[in-house]
Amino acid sequence: MTIHLVRHAQAGNSDAWAGDDLARPLTAIGRDQAAALSGGFEGVERIISSPALRCVQTVAQLAARVGLEVGTDDRLLEDADAGDTMALLDELAGGTEAVVCSHGPVMWNVVRCLRLRGLDMDGPDHSAKAGWWSIDLADGERGSARYSDPPSL
Repeated sequence: MTIHLVRHAQAGNSDAWAGDDLARPLTAIGRDQAAALSGGFEGVERIISSPALRCVQTVAQLAARVGLEVGTDDRLLEDADAGDTMALLDELAGGTEAVVCSHGPVMWNVVRCLRLRGLDMDGPDHSAKAGWWSIDLADGERGSARYSDPPSL
């Protein structure tokens, strides 16, 4: 079972956004990135996102293509506790193929935690917007993860 942990696509500048940051949408480039992402992830059976609009928008087209609803989980919010996020991933590890969308700081925390667990990690510590980690967890402690760059536009 693979968990594809996706960083949300390009969104507007948070410093220039006057509203609630959770309502900050994708930019035109971000919408193009989301459209490109929607063509991948064959076999996905579950899609979970941070409640932030930019994350939901990143996976919405994929969900429509595969006929799934986008579920949301606060453990994927930008300021989520790393232990809580890892608990969610561990819960998902025994289930079906999933796409999970979150934020840069969450991605960094997950990568750091997986490296500390000793997983075979093929990729950088950072995650570009619309980039993702495909994580295979055998039992929450063993497995591997590989990074994929954002889709070319």
